[in-house]
Amino acid sequence: MTDHDSPTGPHDEGMGTGPGVASGPVVLKVRGLSKTYTTKRLIGSGKGYQALLNMSLDLRAGEILGVVGESGCGKSTLGKVIAGVETTATGSAEVGGQPLDLALGTRSRDQRRQVQFVYQSPRGSFNPARRVGAALRYNARLAREVTGEPVEGSLERAVTSVGLGMQHLDRYPHELSGGQLQRLSIGRALITRPDIVFLDEPTSSLDVSIRGEILNLLTGLRGSMGLSMILVSHDLDVISYVADRILVIYLGQIVEEGTASDIVARPAHPYTRALLTASSLPDPAEPLELAVDVRDASVVPTGCRLAPRCPLAEGRCSEPQHLVASDGRSVRCWKAESAL
Repeated sequence: MTDHDSPTGPHDEGMGTGPGVASGPVVLKVRGLSKTYTTKRLIGSGKGYQALLNMSLDLRAGEILGVVGESGCGKSTLGKVIAGVETTATGSAEVGGQPLDLALGTRSRDQRRQVQFVYQSPRGSFNPARRVGAALRYNARLAREVTGEPVEGSLERAVTSVGLGMQHLDRYPHELSGGQLQRLSIGRALITRPDIVFLDEPTSSLDVSIRGEILNLLTGLRGSMGLSMILVSHDLDVISYVADRILVIYLGQIVEEGTASDIVARPAHPYTRALLTASSLPDPAEPLELAVDVRDASVVPTGCRLAPRCPLAEGRCSEPQHLVASDGRSVRCWKAESAL
């Protein structure tokens, strides 16, 4: 399993390490992470929307961990909590063995340096009224405070690492292509020499012709810099192309975890099978299509959260489903346990 003791039976942690998974030290350890949003009303306190529930994961040095699921499943929330963009979560997280404050969102300068976040929309992450260099210089000043590296030196290092030149920093966002802006977004994250980069749908807003370039850039950076990355996407094709290991999330829970090759070759959970059926990857042996999306995040089933949409659901699916691990794979479905 992982570097700490863990039961071999049912548990609520997705932390398998099978063949093909990075074997380096754990750089990020998350345990029991939960996040609830409260919707405000004019009268009353409003309903709570649980975006994450008791989520656990490990990220190892040099690993690309893919997180896949439909919109609203909690993928982006996971990254924002880890990066400190969202606060007031419960559970625990460690980076490099040092705890992160999830409740108050107070991070030291070094912890802000360690975890960087790349947003989905490159144009939305830059001020249209300012040259792009202004945004990168903010991270460069943070890097100087922590590492002592001169601002211009860290800027040049980051910009050239993503295949661009210093002249791009003097341009306004509208003067650059979407691909150039996303490269600069990644470069901005690299300025602080982070241990972890969380990328939220980094190719979804780009032309198809550019997506492959960005994915190849990420794999190249992993190789040249030893970066650890968490890559979020609703597209299983994208995730399977670059990830070593995949977490499949549905309504705030991990429903399946394994190496990318295993997940694609033999998906165990019905939700994973449905995602694979909907992708351009080869269909699983038994393709599965879900019923129409009838999710209501404020009304979550007490048993399997997928049951209202799953054509395979039976009476036992109304019972709580545990994440069962075996031989580097984990699945939250009693029907699929025999496939592990």
